[in-house]
Amino acid sequence: MHPILIKLGPLTLHSYGVLLAAAVLLGTWLASHRARKAGLDADKVWNLCIYIVLAALLVAKIWLILSDFAFYRQNPRELFSLATLQSGGVFYGGFLGGLAVAVWGAWKWKLPAMRLLDVLSPSLMLGAAIGRLGCYCAGCCYGRPAAVPWAIVFTDEYANRMFGTPLGVELHPTQLYNFVAAALIFVFLLWLAARRKFDGQVFAAMLVLYGATRYVTEIYRGDPGRALGFTTALSQAQLTGIILVAAGAFLWWRGARKAAGGRQ
Repeated sequence: MHPILIKLGPLTLHSYGVLLAAAVLLGTWLASHRARKAGLDADKVWNLCIYIVLAALLVAKIWLILSDFAFYRQNPRELFSLATLQSGGVFYGGFLGGLAVAVWGAWKWKLPAMRLLDVLSPSLMLGAAIGRLGCYCAGCCYGRPAAVPWAIVFTDEYANRMFGTPLGVELHPTQLYNFVAAALIFVFLLWLAARRKFDGQVFAAMLVLYGATRYVTEIYRGDPGRALGFTTALSQAQLTGIILVAAGAFLWWRGARKAAGGRQ
């Protein structure tokens, strides 16, 4: 775990920032490359990806603040603290913000929306996987205390100051759980993309798989602010995961039904 990659005088290069930049660049390149194979304008998709990333970063940060609004209301200075500014925000917030811009871009540039979302889905999972490695390096999004052979122990004081990461305690490596889940989904989506039967199939599969795996991995998260305001039985991420699974299942059913009707 190395939250600070390089420190040269006033210049500090954080591991999370480097990995986030790598996720954006690789994801954008992959989307542009796959756009050509899908019969989409690669330049339009590349430009749209830039807007998607900006929207995702902005909404992810807003979601972070709203999810812990009571804390920020009592500590308004924390809005501009280093921890808040350096945080990538909440993944689901970024996902929804990026999705809204993707749909807008499909409308604006007259791109088939579901085919576009199929193209973007593997890039999103690739970015999510790389981003979770950034979380692991930074020490954020940490897990609950664990008595398992693969438990990890954080020791970096900087991570403790920035994110409240427990030090010297065996924890579930939830960052790595999410990394493995996103990486496997990424590989599966590439496999499915070469065999898809209808536009939207890859996107629907991503919603179901990511929503389900996130629901499970969320059980082992130990960082604060997980529970919903009206219940402790579910976290915000788990509720969102349930919604994604339902939405993905509906899109798959609708797409498969239309594809079957077209073959009759």
